Amino acid sequence: MPFETIRICNHLDPEAVKDSYAVLLTLSARYVRYVYEPGLTSVEQLWTKETGKKELRLLCPECSSRIETIGCEDSIRREGFVYRHSFCPVRQVTFEQLLQKHNIRFVAQQTDRRSLFQQGLNHRLPDLHTIVTDSSRDLENLVQIAQPMCILTFGTKRDMVRCLGLGTHVIMVDEGDSGQIFLFDKDKKVEESIDNIVQAIVEKIERYSDEIRGKEHDRLVAAFQRLGQELGFVVQPELQEKGTRVDLVWLDRSANVHAAIEVETSAQWKKDIVTTWEASPKLAVILTHYKTDKGIDDVIQYKLLESMPHKLLMINYLLKKAYLIEGQQIVKYYDMTKPKKAETQISEV
Repeated sequence: MPFETIRICNHLDPEAVKDSYAVLLTLSARYVRYVYEPGLTSVEQLWTKETGKKELRLLCPECSSRIETIGCEDSIRREGFVYRHSFCPVRQVTFEQLLQKHNIRFVAQQTDRRSLFQQGLNHRLPDLHTIVTDSSRDLENLVQIAQPMCILTFGTKRDMVRCLGLGTHVIMVDEGDSGQIFLFDKDKKVEESIDNIVQAIVEKIERYSDEIRGKEHDRLVAAFQRLGQELGFVVQPELQEKGTRVDLVWLDRSANVHAAIEVETSAQWKKDIVTTWEASPKLAVILTHYKTDKGIDDVIQYKLLESMPHKLLMINYLLKKAYLIEGQQIVKYYDMTKPKKAETQISEV
């Protein structure tokens, strides 16, 4: 028998099997981008699992007739009693309708309809010097060939980081249900001065952290994220580099690490010297909680700093003190305590 199993439609009377419609539903590829959500009943659900390839279905007339109404002619093709589901071009159709509605000229890259891995979007918008693609993969070659000013694609915020070195503006639409749109302006000004960056951290980190709810570590990391964005950087949390992980990095418009940041809620700092160093930053920022000033004495005596190629900002958040270090020397000290407001004196007359 060419089929592994035979299953009868739930709507079909067992006594009326002879009136059923024999149907084999298959996927034309192992990976199908546009599949129907799990949990749907009857016909739609059959294409969400690869196991339906060799399962013959005996369907009632209603379920059988619904197959051809589920997708357009490019989505489901019929070969005898076999219905082959390849991909759903609903994104492409919707996108082109929107372009036409707003009178935006476009050129759609033609693809072979028999291809197993067609993409929904593969367009060029000549008047906007923009290319549109479903996938954020292999964008380097696409940019090299098309030379666009802007790319519109789909992915996650982490995918956006991989697009920074392309030399184009990037619009990335979140693939999930959040509906977020991430924008990258390659011409946005970035604060490059280490002194100005350190001054901004010293002045704003506590205030920004106080405006956020949650655990102290998470609040401080979020505050550094906000501050980095204000200074023009692209922030990337939890960067993995050479087997180590750093809490946060600030990337410039060319995807180079400008600052690597570690937040400690204890007095530990030695491993943070190494993890931030691995990210090859221009500035390392380590925030710790020391009860005394002894911590900074231990830091500048640490032999490893002698060959450190970048500057280090050590913050004792408990005492609200910060130190900019180069080599084993403190080059600048910052008092982070908030200035107290003058109390109003009231006197009887």
